[in-house]
Amino acid sequence: MKEVSDSELKQIQLEILLHVDKFCKEHDIKYSIYAGTLIGTVRHHGFIPWDDDIDIMMLRDQYNKFVSEYRKREQKEHRLYAFEIDNNWTHAYAKVDDQRTLLIHNVSSQYLTGVTIDIFPIDKVPSDENIRRKIYFRHDLYRKLRAAKVLKIGKHRNIIKNLIILVNRILLYPISIKMLVGWINSKASQFENECCDYCGNVVWGYGRREMHPLSDFDDYINMKFEGYDVPVLKGYHNYLTATFGDYMQLPPKEMQIRHHDFKAYWK
Repeated sequence: MKEVSDSELKQIQLEILLHVDKFCKEHDIKYSIYAGTLIGTVRHHGFIPWDDDIDIMMLRDQYNKFVSEYRKREQKEHRLYAFEIDNNWTHAYAKVDDQRTLLIHNVSSQYLTGVTIDIFPIDKVPSDENIRRKIYFRHDLYRKLRAAKVLKIGKHRNIIKNLIILVNRILLYPISIKMLVGWINSKASQFENECCDYCGNVVWGYGRREMHPLSDFDDYINMKFEGYDVPVLKGYHNYLTATFGDYMQLPPKEMQIRHHDFKAYWK
């Protein structure tokens, strides 16, 4: 198979984003560009130059609507992966891929997807700081246990690290990834029907510093991403400042590197 070049990877991801954007507009689903992709949108009007993925976010009710509506379509060129439609899916968030491609990760997974973009649910969290601390501590633990389950033993790791992975697999054998992802999902959305003033990416995000007022999602604006209009929550500055600090400042050169460990190929 021919490996996908860096420029092709970004173009494929952009095409998936435009596909998802069109679908969301057709079904009146609200979403926003998210995390590093949001920094790229605000600071670079596109990808962060050294980044290699696209992330979007939706409030939980919009996320549920997206999954429910998208699963009804014929999934040929693009396919949706989500725990809500297949509880063997190994993430507590969704992905949409390009079926012309194949993505190889350095983790154990029964799923082979194409090049993807990530779709994260944003969940309500209580105002009480003690409750929030417990929520994020528990979910951080679940995520670490999940990571221990999926890491591969490989030549690129030293003997000690491979031994730690092996021991973790033995100790965690009674707990399946399905159980862990189920726990993460159910606990993250437990306040969905309650009155809360705050929200955050509980299933996978940046912890308590990412929590921000629910009112930030009251309205959306359009910003340019690689020449296209994409929706951004109007309170993006509050979110980015709380999560990343001075997000307009470029990181040191040594930190301007890709953070994902995968290779992409054309089928």
